[in-house]
Amino acid sequence: MVQDVALGESHSTVLTTDGEVLTTGAANYGRLGNGETSEDTLYFDSVEILPGETVVQIAGGESFTLALTKEGVIYGWGRNHKGQLGTGFGMSVDMYAMEQIPTPMDGDELINRTVTKIAAGTNHGACVTSNGELFCWGSSLHLEPVRVTEVLHTKIVDVECGLDYTMALSEDHELFVWGAGKTGVLGQGPDTKTLHQAQMIKSLLKKDNTIVSMSAGSNLASCMVLEV
Repeated sequence: MVQDVALGESHSTVLTTDGEVLTTGAANYGRLGNGETSEDTLYFDSVEILPGETVVQIAGGESFTLALTKEGVIYGWGRNHKGQLGTGFGMSVDMYAMEQIPTPMDGDELINRTVTKIAAGTNHGACVTSNGELFCWGSSLHLEPVRVTEVLHTKIVDVECGLDYTMALSEDHELFVWGAGKTGVLGQGPDTKTLHQAQMIKSLLKKDNTIVSMSAGSNLASCMVLEV
């Protein structure tokens, strides 16, 4: 039975209730996670994670995919030309960089931390830990996870990635956003096209409103508000 679906530009990923990951679509950049880079598929085929690992979440970027295991380990495969897989390894990446099979993300910042939520944008990724810490990587800025310092004193419970922006929801129901967006996705008014640091959307701070969930699309962002 299907538990979750993640879509990329030219590939699709499915997670079953048994923790099995399946992909279909274009094979270039290794985005199918099966070792192929030239043979596209029309049918879903299983992706081999490490034996004994159970995947609980998936997230799809433009040409890459992230998967989170029950143990809180992130795996990634596909294109890595902007560091979107977060594998780092102290190396630079170029237009040909890719991982053809699932590769664990083992950056220093995630050591001794358990990831509970993952998200993927066009060429970047993000995750939340069990302690409410928020990390981001990719977009040619960071090759491995780096903590978002603007929310150090706030416990984050959810994260979503859009085209070139990121949204994060705090335990106190505050919504933070940063990145680039010409269509108003940053929620800061028509004159704000770019935010280099996480910033709260203050227009949503009404005493009778409680933000309970959010969603980030390519050029459209939304949130669900509980009126009390």
